[in-house]
Amino acid sequence: MDPTDEDFRNAPSAEEREFHAVALVRLMEERTIAIGAIKTAAEEPEKCINESETSSLEIVLIPTTPKPSSASDDSSEE
Repeated sequence: MDPTDEDFRNAPSAEEREFHAVALVRLMEERTIAIGAIKTAAEEPEKCINESETSSLEIVLIPTTPKPSSASDDSSEE
């Protein structure tokens, strides 16, 4: 299928493509840092606790099972 004039008019400019490429690279870098921090937390939790004062990334571990009191907390917020 050949591109139409409409396709060319709606195409992003070079500046827009560059902006999105840079944003994507930054997002991928942040994701890589986060994955590394999560792996470290899982494998060496004591290291994360000892370095928590100097780290710029805070890790919060969320339990997979809800607490029994969480059902009553939800109803009180309404």
